[in-house]
This record gives sequence, C-alpha cells and structure tokens, in this order.
Amino acid sequence: MNLQQCHNPLFAREKVQDLDGEWLFSFDNVVWQTIRVPFCPQSDLSGIGRKDFFDCCYYKRSFTVNRDGNLAILHFGAVDYFTEVYVNGKFVCSHTGGFTPFEADITKFCRDGENELYIVVRDCNRDIPFGKQSWKEDSFGCFYTRTTGIWQSVWIEYAPEKRIKEFYFTPDVGNRSVTVDLIATDEGNYKIDVFLHGNLVGSAGGVMSFRTTVDIPLDEEALWEIGNGELYEVVILFCEDKVYSYFGLREVEYDGYKFLLNGKEVFQKLVLDQGYYPDGIYTAPNVETMQNDIRIASELGFNGARLHQKVFDPKFLYLCDKAGYMVWGEFPSWGVDFS
Repeated sequence: MNLQQCHNPLFAREKVQDLDGEWLFSFDNVVWQTIRVPFCPQSDLSGIGRKDFFDCCYYKRSFTVNRDGNLAILHFGAVDYFTEVYVNGKFVCSHTGGFTPFEADITKFCRDGENELYIVVRDCNRDIPFGKQSWKEDSFGCFYTRTTGIWQSVWIEYAPEKRIKEFYFTPDVGNRSVTVDLIATDEGNYKIDVFLHGNLVGSAGGVMSFRTTVDIPLDEEALWEIGNGELYEVVILFCEDKVYSYFGLREVEYDGYKFLLNGKEVFQKLVLDQGYYPDGIYTAPNVETMQNDIRIASELGFNGARLHQKVFDPKFLYLCDKAGYMVWGEFPSWGVDFS
C-alpha cells in the first residue's frame, strides 16, 4: 500500500471512502453555499474566504455506503472546535477539541442508497486552546487568520466487527527488534509481518484475546537517521481485518545536555514551523506543498522542525519520517489559563 496517499499513514485500511471535496456549507443553517473540504471557510482554497468572526457553522453532504458486511466508521482528522455529527437526522456523536482526530461507528445510522451527513460546529477564541489564531479581525504580530470548522480530511473506513483497535511500536536498536502492543475488539488469530524495501524481515502470530504484546526480531537492520529516513512497513492481520502501518528503527536519549540518536550526538538545528499556508491557512493545498516545506528547510541546513502551537496532519509527519527529518510536536496550548 502507498502510505503517502492515506489519510493516516500510521493506521491505514484498504477499504476507504474519501469524503473530501464539495460539501454544502452555511453560516446560519438557512442560506447554503458550496465549500471545498477539508479547507476551512476562512481560507481561499475553501471557495469562501470569509475572514471575519463567526461562532457557529453548518455542513452537509450526501453519500452512499458500500459496506459489504463491514462496519462503516466515520473519521474526522480535525474540526475546530466543538462538533456535533448527525447521519440521516439522527445524532451520532460530539467531539470537543480543534486539533485531535475522532471517529464514530455510523453503521446503524446508515440505510441503503443515499444518506445525509450533517455537521454543526461551534468555535470561539475564548478560554480554549487556539494556538496562533488571531482574536482580532486581522492578523497581527505572530497571530494569524482563524480556522473554524473542518480543516483535515473526512473519510469512511469499512472494517469487520472483529477488528484491530490500536497498536504501538517500540523499536529496540540494541536487540535489532521491535515490540508490538496490539489491541483488538475480540479474541482471534493475529499475524504481524514486517517489511524492509519490500522484503519480509520479521513476523509473529498466534491467538490473542483483546490484547497481546510480542517481540519481533528483525533479519535486517536499517537505522532511521538524519537525512536517511529508513522505514519498516508493517502489515497487521486480525481475523478478517488488515491494517497497514510503519515505524523507524531508532533510539533517542539524553546524556547530560547531549541529545543522542542511535547513540551518536546530534545537534538539533530546528526551524520553527507554524504550519500556516497563505491559501489554505491550517491546511496545505496538497502533499507536494508539505514535501516542499521539508525540502526547503533541509536545504537551508535545518535537520528538523519544532511544530509550533498546532497538531500537524499525519501525512506531513509521515513525509518527515521518510525524509529523516526530526520533529518536536507542540500542542496548541495558547489561549488556556493554567494558573
């Protein structure tokens, strides 16, 4: 699978229905216009480009489902800030937080043929984490145009009822292995295959009940290093479910004030990346734009980035991993009084 084309390269299934593209959008739930998702209505790429303040907005679109016996799981990459989701007029879920992904099983809300997805989003810049979003009408200083509503991808994932829920990779450079912590919804057979450059270099399997942890020795060593983002690709099977992912074999630690990567001292020359785009605001126009940001920073002599006051798109993080480009994530805490 080409992980670069997936909405979430760390957790990708084959049966996916992309819901990005043209939606209907309204500021008052009365007058509707077209918007291009996943670009926020303040952005020019959305087709709206309204930069003033609004505390509530509405989205809707029709879609069909092709479950083939699977569950239909609706995913949102990020919606700023408080979201309510309805399918065919019935409440499905709500989510609070403008920077974190969420999902909902919408199987029981769907019907044969056409369905309607309806979203209500409320937003403000008061007592919530808003990062670098301006609370004035225009950008000023280091505060920039606001983002309201959907700003990362929306998609439906089709998965069997007995399915993989989560997994975590812990690389072990010294033992040339990876520990996999696998979580599923039930009991069943599992298999984990690890590939390097298309070749099978490690495998494990057996029967698990909801959760298991397994160490997988790796036949070949390819360390993740600065400028050389070697990645192992992983295929995880559980009953009839299949998920694709990846990891880098690397070890990070501190020796006093020295930062060590795979036991070697590395000076972190990081650019401050605020993740704003002139035409998309929080959302890059395409993958090529993300790649170009990494390329330019690398050519200027930086070996990584401090991702400032924003949770970045998983596709961007995957491109950083592939490039051997270090990133330090920083949650957008500005706007919250922790005193």
